[in-house]
Amino acid sequence: MTKSPTGSGNKPAAKGSPNGSPKDSPRPSPSRLESILQLSTAPAPIQRAVKVMVAGAAATLVWGLFGVVVNLAFRTDAVNNIVKTSHVSVSNATAQVNGIVLWDVIVAVVCAGIWILMARMNRNGRSWARIASSVLFLIWTYEVYQSINGLRGAASPAIGIGAILLGLLIWGCGAAALYYLWRPESTAFFKTAEHL
Repeated sequence: MTKSPTGSGNKPAAKGSPNGSPKDSPRPSPSRLESILQLSTAPAPIQRAVKVMVAGAAATLVWGLFGVVVNLAFRTDAVNNIVKTSHVSVSNATAQVNGIVLWDVIVAVVCAGIWILMARMNRNGRSWARIASSVLFLIWTYEVYQSINGLRGAASPAIGIGAILLGLLIWGCGAAALYYLWRPESTAFFKTAEHL
């Protein structure tokens, strides 16, 4: 006795197609949200903005890694400085430095996540994300400005310059993303996406 296409010698093949699989059910039409999620439907400026935002997320992670490396490289100096200025024990000062390192990691990861979230929401045509991206860019502009002003009193100008250069790289990614997000083609895309 030979086996049927279903793998059992005693069971007949399933009704439907000749190979034993049930008939394909009609495929449901894609929802409006699914059609927005297709990056290919986004105009070229939106696609470029998304790519620049992903680069901004990567630059933010590098910025955070830079902060961690600097804090770990100068850990002893930082602990001694905290002991002298705050009059705390060495173990408390070490805990504070460890907290700063952990804070740098958390801030970098959260900021990179915000970049990715804004990239996805802008790609999906959410007009609120374009406005939020603009506000976040203004906040980052102020932060970079503050870090440039703070360079005068920095203990190590070389480290301050490194942090400023990374901050400017992130700022440049934000400026490029906003340039693409506010192009006329992008504005038309956001208006169309709002009505879907």
